[in-house]
Amino acid sequence: MSFKLILYLFSVLFIGYSESAEICCSGLGCFSDNRPFDHLPLPSCPDVISPIFNLYTRSNRNSPQRVYRNGIPSLYRGVKRTVFLVHGFNNNENVDWIIEMKNAFLIREDVNVIVTGWGGGAETIDYPWAASNTRVVGAEIGVTAENLIINGGSSLSRMWCVGHSLGAHTCGHAGKKQKFARITGLDPAGPLFENYDIEAGLNPTRGNFVDIIHTAGKDGGIIDFGTLKALGHADFYPNNGGFQPGCFLKMKNGLRIACSHGRACAYFTESVLANIETFSTICWLYAKLIYQMTKRPWGLTMSAWEATRINDWSSAEQNTMSESNCNQNAPTFLYHSIVIVVLYQGEANTHNPAK
Repeated sequence: MSFKLILYLFSVLFIGYSESAEICCSGLGCFSDNRPFDHLPLPSCPDVISPIFNLYTRSNRNSPQRVYRNGIPSLYRGVKRTVFLVHGFNNNENVDWIIEMKNAFLIREDVNVIVTGWGGGAETIDYPWAASNTRVVGAEIGVTAENLIINGGSSLSRMWCVGHSLGAHTCGHAGKKQKFARITGLDPAGPLFENYDIEAGLNPTRGNFVDIIHTAGKDGGIIDFGTLKALGHADFYPNNGGFQPGCFLKMKNGLRIACSHGRACAYFTESVLANIETFSTICWLYAKLIYQMTKRPWGLTMSAWEATRINDWSSAEQNTMSESNCNQNAPTFLYHSIVIVVLYQGEANTHNPAK
């Protein structure tokens, strides 16, 4: 028996096969543990995760219609914008922020809101498995969106995916299947993504416009639930992306950092409901100073599909902002944060004070 054969048998018995493994899911294709996923276990297929898609419109705000990858719900209107909402680790479709954000969208705009539930793959103590399952759930969102486009009269230009934590990366994998017009990541999960290839999760290639709010990327102590890594075309760092004001004495699921992690959802929900005209002269000068010191934008105002970064604001506009205006107009929804982040703007209101 040759030395090479002995070495090979030793590696198989005591180290493991060198060949990659994969799992194939009906209608979605195969998922391997090759790079950039070689640090994660294989995901499970939909028959194990059991993802669900619930459609809400202004005609059925509280009684959802189920959406499947084949067939179109009777209340779905493809001419309207479609927004997928995706929860994260250890949650399901009934988590509070999902309900609040769904209601906010329907108040603000006549849209199709599709709440994605994947508790069968997220409610677990096995975080690496849940992180890997974002690939399958994202692919399922992708084929569901494809069906709505082909058979429901929609288009990619009207597709938007909003996800929190692991849900943000789920939206990223949905965008890999079908490139969405917009993806919004609400404090994307950091563990098993922060120090790995950006292709393993949400990144700017997954949508025509990808915007991110970072609220728990540092100051978490032993572990940071979020990440400071820039993952979008526009990345926002309220309070420099770390511990959020009001969370020091506020526990969530027994953890203070979970409060900051969830704050991104609250910021975005408030931005959906906010009247942007009310906040057209808030703290630009201070925000510019913060950007120069940290190289991270603390506040940014954008239209539905584009953004203007703080360092692009003109000197003339900055000089018109006074300290009194900043203090007088400071919004409560940032929980005493220093500057505003407005991430949603209705189609009827295109005012952008940064232009």
